[in-house]
Amino acid sequence: MLFRHLTLLWKLRLSALFALLLLSFSVLAAESPWQQARIVDVKTTADTRTSTWIVNTPIQSEETVCMIRIHLKDKILQGIYTLDKSQAPPPPEWVKHAPIRAQIVGDRVFLKGPHGSDYKLRVVSAKSAPMLDPWTTQEVTAEKAAAMTEEADHSMIGFDDKPATPAKPAQAEHRLRRPRLRRLPRPSLQPGSSASVRCRILPRSSSTARAWATRPPS
Repeated sequence: MLFRHLTLLWKLRLSALFALLLLSFSVLAAESPWQQARIVDVKTTADTRTSTWIVNTPIQSEETVCMIRIHLKDKILQGIYTLDKSQAPPPPEWVKHAPIRAQIVGDRVFLKGPHGSDYKLRVVSAKSAPMLDPWTTQEVTAEKAAAMTEEADHSMIGFDDKPATPAKPAQAEHRLRRPRLRRLPRPSLQPGSSASVRCRILPRSSSTARAWATRPPS
């Protein structure tokens, strides 16, 4: 009887622990909305690492690591990312105390760039800090103006291109003209003659005129 109660109690504890773990994972994986933040500092360093080995010789490659610290609510978050083709260097507008939009997704932080591009960083440290200084009215207005300009630029893509004008068919170099016809004069006949004359009308461009006179056999 006692063993049965202990087994049931142990199962309940395991179920509660499992539910707590699921809840914690869901909270970490949940996406937070874009929030106001400020840049603390931006640093870029060169890191050398061993990419592969050939026999006993290490092959080292150099990579650029960008470290960015931001002030979000009452935390100072430090994130890093490797500079490569997928992500550009930090923009020059990211100076100390500059306003920036940040979004937390698990152990990643996304930073919205000034030109619409997002930067994905891996959070490596977080520490407590005083509450963030709220954005000023000028900073909020500037952000809205930049967003409207970016949206207008995207909506006008494709409208500046003029439609291609269809090529006109090539005109004939020489126009066909209808030749003018000239009627040849009827040959004169002697009075009382029974001969019949048949004439053929030729174009004016012909160099000679042909006429046939048909006479019945005598």
